[in-house]
Amino acid sequence: MSKAESFMVIGGEEYPTKRIILSYVMAQFDPVGFLTPVTILGKMLIQDLWRTGCDWDTKINQISFEKWRRWIQMMKNIGSFQLPRSYFGNARSDEVTDIQLHVFADAGEAAYGSVAYFRATVRGKVQCALVMSRAKVAPLKQISIPRLELLAAVLGARLSRMVFESHSFTIDRVVYWIDANVVLSWIRSDQRRYKQFVGFRIGEILSLTKLTDRRWVPSRLNVADQLTKWGKEPEMHTDSTWARGPAFLYKSEQEWPEKEMPPANTMEELRIHLLLHDVKVPAVFVDVNRFSKWTVLVRTMACVFRFVSNCKRRIEKLPIETLRATSGQKKARKSRTIASVRVPLQQKEYEKAEQCLLKVAQSESFIDELKVLTRNKDRPVSQWIEKSSPLYKLTPLIDENGLIRMEGRVERAEFLPFDLRFPVILPDDHRITRLIVQHYHEKSAHGYRQAVKNELRQMYYIPHIDAVVRKVSASCVWCKVNRCRPEVPTHKKQKLLL
Repeated sequence: MSKAESFMVIGGEEYPTKRIILSYVMAQFDPVGFLTPVTILGKMLIQDLWRTGCDWDTKINQISFEKWRRWIQMMKNIGSFQLPRSYFGNARSDEVTDIQLHVFADAGEAAYGSVAYFRATVRGKVQCALVMSRAKVAPLKQISIPRLELLAAVLGARLSRMVFESHSFTIDRVVYWIDANVVLSWIRSDQRRYKQFVGFRIGEILSLTKLTDRRWVPSRLNVADQLTKWGKEPEMHTDSTWARGPAFLYKSEQEWPEKEMPPANTMEELRIHLLLHDVKVPAVFVDVNRFSKWTVLVRTMACVFRFVSNCKRRIEKLPIETLRATSGQKKARKSRTIASVRVPLQQKEYEKAEQCLLKVAQSESFIDELKVLTRNKDRPVSQWIEKSSPLYKLTPLIDENGLIRMEGRVERAEFLPFDLRFPVILPDDHRITRLIVQHYHEKSAHGYRQAVKNELRQMYYIPHIDAVVRKVSASCVWCKVNRCRPEVPTHKKQKLLL
């Protein structure tokens, strides 16, 4: 770009490209942050250009051009902005007492920031001085205003630590000002009650600051508000509020803004699964560790359900259903004191027993997810399951029988069976899962692991299924006795055949 074109762009006569705007914005060097109310607007403009999808060498649109002209004019006006090198003029150190650090933080939809001021008594008179400031644009991915306010509070805590480390004189007191009640409530609450985004940042704030140093300030008196949006042109001169601090700092502490602190344990960003105390999980009727075969375990559980059913039938004075008559039942039948009908276990009883065992395995391994899914069936997964959960990426859902199933792209294949489209999710380290894998291993005549995995995938989704199948086949007694040949890699099969 020639000099003439450059002058026209800076003068606001020519439409610049995104590349030119970025070069001008990043050329501003302000390490302490004296000019942050103006420089942050240039960064906001860059972010707006990214949102519009403007190419690097394409001229910007009319709305962005108006913001560009306004920002260029602000940059020209800050040439007269001056700050004294000394915080408190020519006062000696013994003439400066009660040095306080006041940190203001605020956030908006476009940016969040923090600014720090020194307040001291110099020769019996209160003086304030701008120390430094920091501001950042909000993430491109939209997040809530309370979360942005929390990010601003974290930025203020880090700013105060930097001020302490950069100055050798003693700071007697620190005050953190913020206008967000929800953040004040978060800081006074137990951080473990909230989602990770909030909990981790509350922990950082509490590690850098004291809870008693927090105070509320109304938005109209929060000087950090200048760092958050395109408002009126900031006043950048020596006697401005930005340079000298808000007016109430020059008054006695009794005249500072004051408001009763909000109650702790706000419901905002609360971990949802902590609220679900009324969701019941299936009870364990039998000790699964005492069984070595899946079919025996299922049949035992079916007999338990048959016993429960017979107890109900006895109350209703109906004939009980038995597998075969016992000696006591034969005597009772002869005396006609009890009626019984020989009925073998039905298919629905086996299915009920199997579903119960699967729910037991899920409830013991995914208790939080099971409670949340049961209570929030109609909400999107991203709203009620933590990203740290092992089921988050599986898009889990809960079926009519209370089983957690995986939802994926296969669900669109409506010609496939339901179990194949929505496989049941099982934990890889549970005893029930091991028994199921062993059952399919024996069902395939102790065959290759790939065949066992293919059969399992028709019904279940097991994380790390290859390792589970390998462990089960390695512990199989029949395979050890008969020295089953392990699977041979494909590239070695030809040599073995020769």
